[in-house]
Amino acid sequence: MNSTVELEPFAIAIGKHFLNTYAHFHYVHATVSESTWERIEVDGRKEPYSFTRGGPAEYVVTSEASRGSSGITVKVQSGVKDLHLFKLTGSAFVDFHRCKLTTLQDDTDRLLKTSLQMKWTFNTTEVDYRKVHANISNAAKEIFSREYSKSVQATLYHIGQRAIADNPCIKSIWLAGPNLHNWKIDMTPFGIKENNNVFNPPVNPKGYIECTVARSAGKL
Repeated sequence: MNSTVELEPFAIAIGKHFLNTYAHFHYVHATVSESTWERIEVDGRKEPYSFTRGGPAEYVVTSEASRGSSGITVKVQSGVKDLHLFKLTGSAFVDFHRCKLTTLQDDTDRLLKTSLQMKWTFNTTEVDYRKVHANISNAAKEIFSREYSKSVQATLYHIGQRAIADNPCIKSIWLAGPNLHNWKIDMTPFGIKENNNVFNPPVNPKGYIECTVARSAGKL
């Protein structure tokens, strides 16, 4: 799909089409997603008919169109799926709640890795959807990269705060992401006492964090 084509109006049009075409339809839910593709390059030449998946993040849109006494109403939600983020420093997790079964230790400088999911709901359909998508995606990358993270929870909340503050056309945003751990490997059997270079990324266990930030009376 051409990058200048907006997914949200397309999803809205699908819902309106079926409601306007079939009188016995009262509700239509449409989901539209976009994945970027890039031409495969071989020996410095981009192939004209062969492509590979581009960036890892997927652009996802849903619309809900319903028929009521006042006509057709539409709700639109846009989002990002699997925005992979990883940084080597500038993250900590300390002073958290503990019980007799807690084994996790305070960590003032850790690797931080997540696969961010975001969904934001609009309060209007008169929107430059691509601009909002770029604003929120870029803000997420900036906050993740430059802000000292006290926790995944805090980072997600700050991304949500920025999204609401910078984009008056959205009324709420939901964010979620796993805490993809990277544990230091014990290198003492190899004569290395201090290991800050070799880590093990286990599939499980991992934490999973969700956060919703909503606008209330025009404010956060």
